[in-house]
Amino acid sequence: MNSNALCSIFSPLCLGALELGALGGELTRGVRSTAALVTAAEAGVRGGVTAADSAVRNHVLPAMAKVERDTRGVVEQHLITTAKLSYTRPLVAQAVATARRFRTVLAVGRLAGAAVQAGHAARDALTQREAPYKQRLDEQLTQLDEPALRRQLEALQNKHRKQNLEQHDDPDRKK
Repeated sequence: MNSNALCSIFSPLCLGALELGALGGELTRGVRSTAALVTAAEAGVRGGVTAADSAVRNHVLPAMAKVERDTRGVVEQHLITTAKLSYTRPLVAQAVATARRFRTVLAVGRLAGAAVQAGHAARDALTQREAPYKQRLDEQLTQLDEPALRRQLEALQNKHRKQNLEQHDDPDRKK
């Protein structure tokens, strides 16, 4: 007897087995595609963080440094030009105050860049430190079951009742 003859005899069973096999394959493909989607999303988020960090480090900070150099040169040239004028003292004081404000703004920009980098480093360090604890918590949660929790609760309630009874029955207790 060949397999076709057997399948014709047990055709409802064969069809059911084939349908179950196909359903299992579809479910497996669905789970795999979902896992691939989640992995791709995670990679996208990590890539975005890396790109932002790279943009700040490679483009924003060098551009700010260039603007600072150029502006410093313009301010110095303006100071030299105004130093030759007869009313230089108020202009020099004004230029010095402007230069100080500009330096403060640039320092704040640098500080913001450093804060962003420190934030990235802190987030990465925290993520690495959290991973073992999160895994351990997940393992503990999977090990908990309702009957065990009920037994622990009853044991604690009994212990509490016993302590209350001992307190009320203690003859040496001050009233």
